[in-house]
Amino acid sequence: MAAMQVFALGLMLIRGDLSTKVLVDFAISIPALLAGTALGLFVFRCVDDALFRRIILGILLVSGQLLVL
Repeated sequence: MAAMQVFALGLMLIRGDLSTKVLVDFAISIPALLAGTALGLFVFRCVDDALFRRIILGILLVSGQLLVL
């Protein structure tokens, strides 16, 4: 998924479809992206598969409910 998004970002850069606001927002979001990735890798290594799956499904459930509200 990350490779696809990087590819799409590259295409948008080549075509000139990106505004400077998008690039600034992307730069601001990089620390949160790296922190979330590191946390996910840490949790994945520390818990068994079934518990990791339940944690992820719980996070998805809560985020989905928040989107509905």
